[in-house]
Amino acid sequence: MRAYLGELQNLLTNRSYLSVCVSWLVLAASFGIIAVVSTYTYIYVFEISTEQLTIQRFVTLPGILVAIPLAAWLTRRLDKKWTLIWSCSVSAFLVGLPYVLRMVDLFPANDSPWLLPALFAPLTLSYVPGALLPIVIDSQLVDVADDHEHRTGHRSEGVVFSIRTFAMKATSGVGGLIAGFGLDLIAFPKNAVVGEVPAEALNGLLFLSGPLFWVIIAVGVSFMGMYRLSERRHAEILRELKERRALAD
Repeated sequence: MRAYLGELQNLLTNRSYLSVCVSWLVLAASFGIIAVVSTYTYIYVFEISTEQLTIQRFVTLPGILVAIPLAAWLTRRLDKKWTLIWSCSVSAFLVGLPYVLRMVDLFPANDSPWLLPALFAPLTLSYVPGALLPIVIDSQLVDVADDHEHRTGHRSEGVVFSIRTFAMKATSGVGGLIAGFGLDLIAFPKNAVVGEVPAEALNGLLFLSGPLFWVIIAVGVSFMGMYRLSERRHAEILRELKERRALAD
């Protein structure tokens, strides 16, 4: 335990590691919030059926299919930090766009044949850059592990990657908790019936799913800007580590 805490203390002085940790935790919590609140919004604001809601489960497929080659292509051109910033920003913008458009009355009505395409087309597009996030963050954590070895002489992949597991828990735990507080804050009624929810509560759902989601994502993205390990600096670290290991052998 003493060794683990010592490694953790060293990592917490690493600005790049803190950048990845804080931004990933904020993003994970935001994903948990939108997962809970958007379901309420789909059912009570847009009044779509549970059968139509299953479409949401299939819109991730295009993003999954292109994620790895797209991540490799973008990181070569933009570096990992800027790939993460731009992909997260574009994905979040598309996720929140339908809710914001409904708030300003620029979205198809619930009885329009264009409702489902308008809802799920932006979501489908959002999962293309959105699928890059865990891939690029994992790659950044590998770079941090190399940087940590360069600084301290010890490799600590277990401690470095523990943030990933913790963030996965934060998605359902912290995100779900915040979403619950949000539903209480907008006074969403218990045992709600579609078509009978007060307009104030419906507007509150749209606000939670759109503008508030954008604000939380903006906070997470701002922490990404603290990341310092460029491709050039990481290449220098790898060369120095290779030389050290050669001398040690």
